[in-house]
Amino acid sequence: MIKWSLKREKKKGDAVWGKLYNEDGLEMWSIENADKIIPAGEYLCKRDWYHRGNYETFEVVVPNRSRILVHGANYAKQLEGCIAPGTSRGETEDGKLAVWSSKKAHKKYMESLRGEDVHLLVISDPEEE
Repeated sequence: MIKWSLKREKKKGDAVWGKLYNEDGLEMWSIENADKIIPAGEYLCKRDWYHRGNYETFEVVVPNRSRILVHGANYAKQLEGCIAPGTSRGETEDGKLAVWSSKKAHKKYMESLRGEDVHLLVISDPEEE
């Protein structure tokens, strides 16, 4: 099974930045809503559909939660517990954390999983290192 990892790096305000990467060396940035993050641990992800964006993605199967997806977004306020990838990251004019080119990063993520219906996601917090 293909393994992706999410290593959280920085929390500021409503957002958490991280690095999302797989075993083949594909790397991208990530952003999550700090108030709704997934607990650190290992999760099965299964192919699903992001209805609001109308495209295929993966659901992170989190106990006692539903519809936690990997999907395109630039800001933490656009996320309800989901994870958004980005090709780059920066801060907005008002100092909030953001990721950029999220749909482009999501496309690379999905291409890396072509033909796969499930994958593993390992999430770690900075203090776990």
